[in-house]
Amino acid sequence: MRHITRRKVVWAAMAVTTVLGGSRAIGGQDDPLVNTEPIAQVIQRTQQEKPVLAKRHQDLLTLRYDLADRPVPGVVMSAASPCRAGCGSSCPAERRGTSSPR
Repeated sequence: MRHITRRKVVWAAMAVTTVLGGSRAIGGQDDPLVNTEPIAQVIQRTQQEKPVLAKRHQDLLTLRYDLADRPVPGVVMSAASPCRAGCGSSCPAERRGTSSPR
C-alpha cells in the first residue's frame, strides 16, 4: 500500500488552492497600478507619502516597544557592541507592575 505523507497532502492542498483561486489577483484589473497612472507619478506620490508613513510607523513602534538606548556598563557582545539593559517590549499601562498575564 502506498504511504501518503503529510508533506504530500500539504503540497496537494497548496496546488489545488493556487489553481482554483490563487492566480486571480496577479496582474490585471485587481492590480491598482495597472493602467491607472504613469510610473513617474507613482514614484512622485509615494515619495511624498513616505515621511507621513515613516512617522506613523515610528509612532507605532514607540507605542509598542521601549526604544530607549540603555547599554549595560561593562557588558559587550562578541563584536564589542554594548548589550542593552531591560526588556524591549512595553506593557499596556493597566498591566504595568504585574508579572503574570491576565
